[in-house]
Amino acid sequence: MSFDVQVRRAAELDVAEAQLWYETQRSGLGAEFHSEVSRVIDRLAETPLIYKVVYQDIRRAIVHRFQYLIWYRVLGEVVIVLACTHGRQDSQQGHLSFSVEATKADSIRLINFSRNCFH
Repeated sequence: MSFDVQVRRAAELDVAEAQLWYETQRSGLGAEFHSEVSRVIDRLAETPLIYKVVYQDIRRAIVHRFQYLIWYRVLGEVVIVLACTHGRQDSQQGHLSFSVEATKADSIRLINFSRNCFH
């Protein structure tokens, strides 16, 4: 069974921002980052339940090479990608912290999460 994957605009912007940053570090690295993220999202379409729930019903997949996390939910046969953040831990709290605000039954927004992505 293949799941439908929906990527929220905020997650698209997260990926685009990181891709641009990586491209400024080395030509072609941004494309490599995007390719790795795409591979993880393709995997979510096939096996989204392999990653454990880490907060309420939110799961995270790891983009290992770049140490990024893809935050997502599974609702029935749909995977909703919410955000893509750097996996560096918050130095004060020891974990990536975020607040969750429910906006609809089928939608959730991540707000106020620690972003140490580009330092």
